[in-house]
Amino acid sequence: MNFLKSRAGFSLLELLIVMAVMAVIAAIALPSFRGMRNEASVTKAEQEVETLKTAVESYYRHHNAIPRNLNYLYTASPTIVKKALEDPFHTYGKTYKYVYNFGKDGTGQPIYIIVSRGPDGTYVAPTVKNNGTNQAYISVKKTSDDIVASNVPVVRE
Repeated sequence: MNFLKSRAGFSLLELLIVMAVMAVIAAIALPSFRGMRNEASVTKAEQEVETLKTAVESYYRHHNAIPRNLNYLYTASPTIVKKALEDPFHTYGKTYKYVYNFGKDGTGQPIYIIVSRGPDGTYVAPTVKNNGTNQAYISVKKTSDDIVASNVPVVRE
């Protein structure tokens, strides 16, 4: 009857200790994974905003006009962008904000902006300013986390 006294498994206390250690490790690791997801979304938005800027410039070269909205890019001939890009920070999967004729640059050309709402999900409207030498630029608040591209320089002030 020696086989009844053998210890072939773990006690309940040992299992609880292992589970507690695993919970502590998970509590430490999860916040850093959330940060990585946010960084990935920022990188995606930065790249897509630049892609849309390049697409708008390509449209301008082919049609000698700045598109009035992003739909022009998806239906243009030749094809510039195959499908609508979605802002990862817009809660309803909407496309990036595009404003045509946001103002005029020093040569009288329309200014456009392409904006991702950024990690906080809100849109803070940038403004068009002049640097005193007849050159326009887009002014974005330093506190805004929006990702902005334009056909004129973008400055955080």
